[in-house]
Amino acid sequence: MILLKRFACRSIRRSLPDYVTLRLSSEARDRVERHLAVCRECSAEHLYRSMADLAHDRAIAGAIARLRHRFCSGAESRARSSEASLRPRFHCQQIA
Repeated sequence: MILLKRFACRSIRRSLPDYVTLRLSSEARDRVERHLAVCRECSAEHLYRSMADLAHDRAIAGAIARLRHRFCSGAESRARSSEASLRPRFHCQQIA
């Protein structure tokens, strides 16, 4: 019985990325949801992965915002310099 549970858990954990991104068939999605409802370990794994993905996405969004700010601040100061005519001009705008 323990071996069967390990196999089921391994299968479910492999399906979690596709489950989160809605790439599973409705039958496979139901199977994952039924398993998560009764298996504490896989539920915890799913929660951990979801939180890690969220933290990763926020870190990437923050890095992009910092780069955009740095680039746009530099572009504005370069536009005022005497060498501005030699450099390409970029339009910086706030992206929501």
